[in-house]
Amino acid sequence: MDTDFSTNEDIGNKIFIHNNNNGDFSITYPITNCGLTYDEIIENMPISNNEYTIIEEKDLPIDKSFIGAWTYDHANKKIDIDIEKAKEIQKDNIRSVRDALLKKEDINFFKAVESGDTLEQNASANRKQILRDLPEIVDNVEITESNIDEISSQIESAWDENLLGSNTFIFKEERETEIISVYTDINNQ
Repeated sequence: MDTDFSTNEDIGNKIFIHNNNNGDFSITYPITNCGLTYDEIIENMPISNNEYTIIEEKDLPIDKSFIGAWTYDHANKKIDIDIEKAKEIQKDNIRSVRDALLKKEDINFFKAVESGDTLEQNASANRKQILRDLPEIVDNVEITESNIDEISSQIESAWDENLLGSNTFIFKEERETEIISVYTDINNQ
């Protein structure tokens, strides 16, 4: 354990960083003035190997777009990011928007077939191939940075706004509302 808090003190903006029992990264947000001691809160968390760190919420990375790829190294008390997992999340984000665009393009293609417009059929087939290839762009992103916010920005750069529109999967906001349970794990976001 990182702390031996056993008195009931104001939790303030403190959060618990830990791996949960299935090994996934977790953040636990205790309720401010919940009436529980740190030990009581810890007893109710699914902490793997009883290893956790208490930090100020402001010390979390700002860019939480790939929080599902975050990892926690207890030995070094460090939050890190699994780059390959973050890239897979970005590919899934691209696919979710791309798939809707492919369906629309299918309609254009079939209209061109019905009208016998082979030029439009070829153009539509080319547009569909470009859409299909979009997730591969993520694989080509070279990571040159070392902190989570910068790595996330590099991975986010693989989003083609001209084809996909604005990226609605970027999450860089501070938490604004107080969590209403003893803890909330945000590991599969």
